[in-house]
Amino acid sequence: MGGEKIKAKKIFISFICKNIANYNTDRSYRNRNFENPKMKRSITLIILFLFNTSCLNSQTVKQSVKNGYDWIGSKFSNGVVIIKKDSKYGFLDKNGIEIIPCKYDDYWKNFTKDGVAAVRLNKKWALIDKTGKELTAFKYDEIRKFTDGATFAINHKEGYLDSSGQEIIPPIYETVGEFIDGIATVSLNGKWGGIDKKNNIVIPFQYRSLSDFSEGLAAAGLNGKYGYINMQGKTVIPFRFDDAADQFFDGMASVEVKGKTGFIDKTGKLIIPCRYEPFSLAFSEGLAAVQFKKDGIKWGFINKKGEEVIPFKYDEVEGFKDGMAAVSLDGKWGVIDKNGTTIIPIIYIGDGGGGSPGPIFFYEQLAAVQLNGKWGYIDQKGKEVLPFQYSRAFGFSEGLALVQQNGESFFIDKNGRRVIN
Repeated sequence: MGGEKIKAKKIFISFICKNIANYNTDRSYRNRNFENPKMKRSITLIILFLFNTSCLNSQTVKQSVKNGYDWIGSKFSNGVVIIKKDSKYGFLDKNGIEIIPCKYDDYWKNFTKDGVAAVRLNKKWALIDKTGKELTAFKYDEIRKFTDGATFAINHKEGYLDSSGQEIIPPIYETVGEFIDGIATVSLNGKWGGIDKKNNIVIPFQYRSLSDFSEGLAAAGLNGKYGYINMQGKTVIPFRFDDAADQFFDGMASVEVKGKTGFIDKTGKLIIPCRYEPFSLAFSEGLAAVQFKKDGIKWGFINKKGEEVIPFKYDEVEGFKDGMAAVSLDGKWGVIDKNGTTIIPIIYIGDGGGGSPGPIFFYEQLAAVQLNGKWGYIDQKGKEVLPFQYSRAFGFSEGLALVQQNGESFFIDKNGRRVIN
């Protein structure tokens, strides 16, 4: 379990592709499960191989010769999409104008809300703004960009940058995480603790692992067991679990004892006994998806009392959002409501959230789905909105969606009109 770890699927490659970004950013996940250096290196190589051969190709789309780009990202962020030409990356705006030329070797996600992106050139990283202005020199071995600010690494030590590119905390830590409510969890000399934005130690360095804070608590590892501490470093939930989710959702977190999963509240009370299979989804809108072993392992949904609300009959599921959850049977996907009623038949393949085809996800009230080998768009009632005529389609972002047709890739608006080649 642990953060995205609890969202694992039965197929290993699918699990890795869905969680690759979180593997790279979630330090407690990484340190908890890959603390052996040889194992860490082996797993890392496997993940990088799978990512380069499977996830990357599914999240970016090969472009036609007409527009000159080799690849283009499937999602706009803050009015910008990533492009690739001659093995170099740049950025395109919603008017189809190349605002930053393709000259970088790599990037860390797209521009965040602060208008800053991380890019790599000649094996070094820097921050740039939307005009292409360099906010830092290309001197960092690694940069991980967050919504506000970033972390950086030099000579295997990590520190923090603000959105203007100023170093606010020097590179003295082994691993650092994102600031949550003014506190970040970091590791030093093999132990985890917490600091504030002035680099004051607010949580002693004594833990084997420590997640980012959520709902005021962080999962911590100590002496082979897991519990939770608050932002003052006080133990709120004792260290008695074999594993524990990194985050609370809806006031609940999954925990593991003797290979079975249950759920606790924020006082540490075991509300739902540990009787489910190890992998589960966090509570969302009052329901959690769990696996139960009975004539095979199937997914279903329980409420906060541990009552079975939706039967254990699905091969795969996603959590509820806006009263809907994607479910799968025999390789096909559909959508159910919180009563378990099928509101979109289980006959489609979804866009998988912009990655490998899989679950149905709605973006801006529309979902890209495949039926009989062609892709189109449906609304939240299952009504066909844009016809099934594309060889590939992705979810909408900022009013535009990337599609492929007749060997070309281009963006369309919600009326299906071609707007960017």
